Amino acid sequence: ELHYRKARLRGGVLSKARRGELKAPLPIGFVYSPDDRVVLDPDQQVQQAVHLLFDTFKRVGSAYGVTCAFEKQGLRFPRRVRSGSHKGDLVWGPLVNCQAMHIIKNPRYAGVFFFGRHRSWQTIEGRYKMELLPREQWLAFFPESHPGYISLAEYEDNQRQLQSNAQAYGRERRKSPPREGPALLQGLVVCGICGKRMTVRYATYHGRQVPEYTCQKEGIEHGRPICQRILGRDLDEAIGRILVEAVTPLALEVTLSVQEEL
Repeated sequence: ELHYRKARLRGGVLSKARRGELKAPLPIGFVYSPDDRVVLDPDQQVQQAVHLLFDTFKRVGSAYGVTCAFEKQGLRFPRRVRSGSHKGDLVWGPLVNCQAMHIIKNPRYAGVFFFGRHRSWQTIEGRYKMELLPREQWLAFFPESHPGYISLAEYEDNQRQLQSNAQAYGRERRKSPPREGPALLQGLVVCGICGKRMTVRYATYHGRQVPEYTCQKEGIEHGRPICQRILGRDLDEAIGRILVEAVTPLALEVTLSVQEEL
């Protein structure tokens, strides 16, 4: 019976979504009017912040550039508390890169009601994965459903710009693929300043790929300078010597014995 109720509830949600009538949580910058219409947030500071984000993206051409511009000018960005005793309250804080990216990618800001943009599934390991579907496979897409901050044409231009950025980044990464690169400590180095895991970048020195361990996650997310970077050549050589000294015949025998037992 419980499964039947869930199926009926899900069916009702999908039916409303197909008609563009589903009342779903709204992103920052929008609220529901007393008659349940989607309208721009009446708070003028919120509207100005959202307009500034899109104007800045049009000028700088990347979500990271928007984050840097807000950080450089000491600007704050609003968000609504989603849960707890302060649910619905408006709070202001630094604009982070993923927040800027989500806003730029969200069709709601072009006045579009949409539903079913992603497909999710569970792997055999029990983890959930999600992928973005082509627009023709979305369950619902209704332009001009409510007021927006940009036009649909501007939204499309923004998506093309993001795609162009991603392709350029991908080409740059393929020049020195980190997973197949020579770095000995890839995925193992932790920053001694902030505790975040460091990533690997490569430079070519006398025809050889030389690794550089960089702590950049916080810098990218908040538009700030990177935490630190360490040249990996000498570090890898030092760790390599330690490993060679540690891998004695006895250690190899124990390792093989454990592997066989497992």
